[in-house]
Amino acid sequence: GFVYEKDSEYDKALKSCEEAIKLYTVVLGPVNQEIAKVHFTVGSAYFGQKKFSECLETWEKTLRIQRSTVGNHKDTAKTLHFIGCVHVCLGHRVKAILCFEEVGEVCRAIEMDEEDCESVASNLRMLRQTSGVIPAGELDLRLPFGE
Repeated sequence: GFVYEKDSEYDKALKSCEEAIKLYTVVLGPVNQEIAKVHFTVGSAYFGQKKFSECLETWEKTLRIQRSTVGNHKDTAKTLHFIGCVHVCLGHRVKAILCFEEVGEVCRAIEMDEEDCESVASNLRMLRQTSGVIPAGELDLRLPFGE
């Protein structure tokens, strides 16, 4: 699914991820980090299709799994960052700010370098300086903490 999503073949990515989730659930159970990664890819495919509501729902599920399996972790911060970006796309300024602030809290909790969180800080600055209307193309979507 990941390769299809990166190649912008979103329908193939979604189908592949659906199959992966079924397999991982049987083998590993419904709550594990591998399933969280697949759900993240599903959300990315929805984001690529500009299906922001579906994306948000999927990434929130990813976040619940991550919080229960790894807690404060770079993957949790990455998911929160992207949830914040979706809230911006949906016009949910306050929710976006809260997400980006929570990313900062996770960064401090796991003692990450500030430069690793620069994309989050950039988005937070833009939101605080504007009315909250930021075109999706202007969001800083660099992944915090690398891939």
